Amino acid sequence: MNRDHLQEITVLLVEDDEVNMFLARVFLKSLDRNLKIIEATNGLIAVEKFRSEMPDIVFMDVQMPEMNGFEATTEIRKLQYGRKTPIIALTAGLVKGEREKSLQAGMDQFLSKPFAKQVLENIFSKWFDAPEPKDLSSEIETETILDATHFDRELLSIRLKGNQDIVSQLLTIIFAQLDKTVAVAFQLIQQAELKPLKACGRQLKESALTVCFNVLVAKATALETLDTFDKKNAQELMTEIEKEVKYLKTLL
Repeated sequence: MNRDHLQEITVLLVEDDEVNMFLARVFLKSLDRNLKIIEATNGLIAVEKFRSEMPDIVFMDVQMPEMNGFEATTEIRKLQYGRKTPIIALTAGLVKGEREKSLQAGMDQFLSKPFAKQVLENIFSKWFDAPEPKDLSSEIETETILDATHFDRELLSIRLKGNQDIVSQLLTIIFAQLDKTVAVAFQLIQQAELKPLKACGRQLKESALTVCFNVLVAKATALETLDTFDKKNAQELMTEIEKEVKYLKTLL
């Protein structure tokens, strides 16, 4: 799969989260590569896009509606062209068992979000510059350092190479998404819906991880990992999350 940097590489980017899609697109476009980026927001669309576009590499979120990344990868691997196409698993963190499930489904590498530009460049170098991929099941992770700060602006700026326009655009999208998810979560509490409430926690966590909202990451993780539904406990947790989001807005 060796390619010159000037040769076009078709990338299928599969991500249901608007923020993560935006950030991945920004990083991909910043690479010194001739990339054609095709986007899909769930596994069903990804399989359709794969058939029609025949991409050279796929970045696949593992947790999505309609059809998740594991199922989509299984379907792609059934296609003749899809048997050897690199598929990189995208996940919000090292969730227990996800790496194993990714490899069992036929994914080639495991990439934790949020990731850095250099990590993406390393992936393209491995699959399109090196003579042969050395290890099809290698795990690439980004080092995520969480501390007690509410918003690590410096780390976010470093990840985005100091591009303050992109930082501003990203934060605008993030806060719109956070407000929407918080509202939905409060509605789910009234409906006593645990599973979708936990999904809101995952979405809040992914958004917070992306922009280094460290305290919010911890609170959202608590929501995502609720074992049983307790209305009072859930309301208190969501009230804390709502207050944290409001406080973060004052820091900008």
